[in-house]
Amino acid sequence: MESLDLYRTLCDQDAIVEIIFSCKRLKHLNLGSCVNINNFDEVMSIIADNCSETIESLDLWRAYSLTQYGLSKIALSCFKLKELDIGWW
Repeated sequence: MESLDLYRTLCDQDAIVEIIFSCKRLKHLNLGSCVNINNFDEVMSIIADNCSETIESLDLWRAYSLTQYGLSKIALSCFKLKELDIGWW
């Protein structure tokens, strides 16, 4: 799978982590307004460790638990990233 749009779903953090581990060729991931993700920093760390060679766009709109730690993991690892939405952060 290369593209996954989970915008405004009730998908929780454990499910997202399993998806990332299973889909290491993800290019586009939309986690905008996913209110059941409690630790976006952990999710960003897992993306950086597993999809850094492929991820091109991330939508993290309303990712309230995201901090500079999660953003720095992405910035330092995901060199193919072209689009990043952190609106209402």
